[in-house]
Amino acid sequence: MRKTHGMSKTPLYAAWKTMRGRCTRPSHNRYSIYGGRGISVCERWNRFELFYEDMGAGYAPGLTIDRIDPDGDYCPENCRWASQKEQQRHRRNNAIVESPWGPVTIAELSELSGINRQTLESRHWRGWSDSELLKPIAVTKLRFPENDDGDPQD
Repeated sequence: MRKTHGMSKTPLYAAWKTMRGRCTRPSHNRYSIYGGRGISVCERWNRFELFYEDMGAGYAPGLTIDRIDPDGDYCPENCRWASQKEQQRHRRNNAIVESPWGPVTIAELSELSGINRQTLESRHWRGWSDSELLKPIAVTKLRFPENDDGDPQD
């Protein structure tokens, strides 16, 4: 039996194989959102050794391959390794809003501003403008039940 690269049981090889399957195999469960909408793998990366040459150095356990332009193909100039958190923030369906920190996702805006993510999402989907999203929550003056002498009860 001829040995090629000796990496067929590694996470990097699994990432390469899965990436290619999403783009080339109509039977793959995620083909419709990759190959089915025109996302392909560059010809160079049809060989694992060349994919490894381009991407192997940046790989670390826990990272997944991410396309910088989510509508672009898998190729050296459009791919990077990203954490799951980075991947989730780079999805096509994320809302990007303008903020004092530049364009950010709602989740990033929450981290930067300290405002609860659900609050920001709710405001965004209710049509608040980007500049209104960071407005403080209005707090009404608390009223306490009063006793006979007009002082608040303890």
